[in-house]
Amino acid sequence: MILKRGDIIFIARRRLFVEDRPRFFIGEVDQFHDGVIRTTGYVWVKEHLTGSIIMLNDKRTKIVSVQSSSLQIYVLPSHVVVDEVIIKPGHHQTTILTDDKGFTMDISDRVPPGM
Repeated sequence: MILKRGDIIFIARRRLFVEDRPRFFIGEVDQFHDGVIRTTGYVWVKEHLTGSIIMLNDKRTKIVSVQSSSLQIYVLPSHVVVDEVIIKPGHHQTTILTDDKGFTMDISDRVPPGM
């Protein structure tokens, strides 16, 4: 089994066009069966005017397929708590997913400077 109940996942929707705004989902797996995930967590979107990434306040349950070519799904460490994860700006115009307790993941959709 690829995923199990209680796994913490981060889902990034692939931007297909330049004008597409980044959308993310951070949640806990409720069920996984035949490549379909039922997960509960929070949606994050890039705010149009300021460019900051904000969390929508209401917790949601989503059904997603691991076979979708428009989604990138990452399994986060088991100690990460969904309600404590934030997305914030990092160094050199990067975007960081973190719990500010030791877990950090660069979720920028471009190559960092100097690479």
